[in-house]
Amino acid sequence: MSESDRKKELTALAEQAASGDRDAVNRIMKEYTGEMYFVTRLFIGDRETARSCVQASMRTILEKMKEGAESGDLVKWMRTLTAAEALHLNLPVYAGEKDGAYSDEDETIDPNASVPYDPEDIRVGVLHVMDTLPASERSAAALHFYAHKTVEETAKELSLSEADTKILLHKAKTDIRKEMPLGTFIANLEQLNPAGIKPKPAEPAVKAAEPVIENRSKTMTNQPKRKINVLRLALVIIVGILILMGLFLLLKGLFSGGNKPAETPAAEVTPTPDSSETADPSKTPDTAVSPSPEAAVTPSPSPEASASPDAAVTPSPSPEATATPGTEEHHVSRTGTLTINAGNLRVRSEPTTSNDKNILRIAEKGKTYTVTETKKTEGFTWYKIGENEWVADNGNGWVTFREDR
Repeated sequence: MSESDRKKELTALAEQAASGDRDAVNRIMKEYTGEMYFVTRLFIGDRETARSCVQASMRTILEKMKEGAESGDLVKWMRTLTAAEALHLNLPVYAGEKDGAYSDEDETIDPNASVPYDPEDIRVGVLHVMDTLPASERSAAALHFYAHKTVEETAKELSLSEADTKILLHKAKTDIRKEMPLGTFIANLEQLNPAGIKPKPAEPAVKAAEPVIENRSKTMTNQPKRKINVLRLALVIIVGILILMGLFLLLKGLFSGGNKPAETPAAEVTPTPDSSETADPSKTPDTAVSPSPEAAVTPSPSPEASASPDAAVTPSPSPEATATPGTEEHHVSRTGTLTINAGNLRVRSEPTTSNDKNILRIAEKGKTYTVTETKKTEGFTWYKIGENEWVADNGNGWVTFREDR
């Protein structure tokens, strides 16, 4: 059934109701009370108040049914009468402070909006948004977006100035966007009360005039764009070249300096007293690597020194103590405890100073370790204090060793 046929049918129904036909009255009440309740709720947030209002508006509709039959559009007439009844209960008296400039440029239908098929679902969604608005904004939004009133017409209905009405509409749109995109909200209302929003003619007119332009004019018009595109392309090429040059220089620096990291540890082959094997400034690893026989010999302790518990601090030199670098003597049976006296004694993974890569860390001064093995090589006495962990002593008190008895 077309819209015009539908209106004719409703006009005939209204005439029957106006003449006292009870069946026609019941049909109108049954079919449109729910929709009129929705219209009332657009203006009134409280459900009980809205129910009372819709009852009053339906009584008025029945009393003036003859006017509805003469209007030519019964549904629109009932919506207008119901809206007026609801607005009477929710007229705003104050618009509030201005918080932004009003514009109707964004009051368009979103063509990609997802609108429910069932009108009842649409009503539920719209009322959910409207229930978040204050009473004053609610009335302005209902008149403007649902009843399709202009700003001037809305101001007249609200008995406010156009400036105050714009303030209310601006605030209402701000609050609506918190719940739903404005274009989607308008699209939903348009499904319930269509033919309210008309497309703007200006933009389509410009597009329609474009094909009339001659090809030569188009070419001349597009020339600046081509120049801009060429400049952009040149800029992209230049930036790309600069990036490639930067990468080339970076890679060149990495490969040309590939052997330099290996040279850095070489500075530690002859460490200073702060980073040497010992805290004694008179001894450095250099003298330990190539010791002279005289430097390696430790004076024999006196009987009193050997009788004391600390006699192991300066052990009696053995022939191996003056051995050339590289000779080793294993003392598996020599176990005990070792206390670190030097502040920067290195812990190595093997008992030799010839390889700086075996340095693990600096031993903690004052800490005591359990010794599981001893060796003498390169003029040092080496003590194994852990798995692949060795510390050296040159007999000058770097460590204190107490042998198990």
